[in-house]
Amino acid sequence: VLKALAEMPFTDNTVLHWGHTIQNGMPMTQTPSLLTAFLLLPSFCEEEAFGELQLAGDVVDFLWLVPITEAERAFAVRHGSRELVGKFLSAGMPMAVDESRKSVV
Repeated sequence: VLKALAEMPFTDNTVLHWGHTIQNGMPMTQTPSLLTAFLLLPSFCEEEAFGELQLAGDVVDFLWLVPITEAERAFAVRHGSRELVGKFLSAGMPMAVDESRKSVV
């Protein structure tokens, strides 16, 4: 999954950045679950200094890959990723992947 996502900017002529959602169409967890899409977030669980890296003068941002349900992805497309993150926080969603979790929307 990570390799395919890392290749997306080159194969699809696109960019990956926080707030973007990506359809996968199938579970990304070892045990099949409702988590069939991804949300990219800034690595806000790390120390602030961790978030900056430069390679040959280009700034590299670290992104946190969060598995989400298709319903959550559709919600983020309609209402914005910030609103979805707000739903996660309100629901007390754990920072670890929980394959058995239900959608927050």
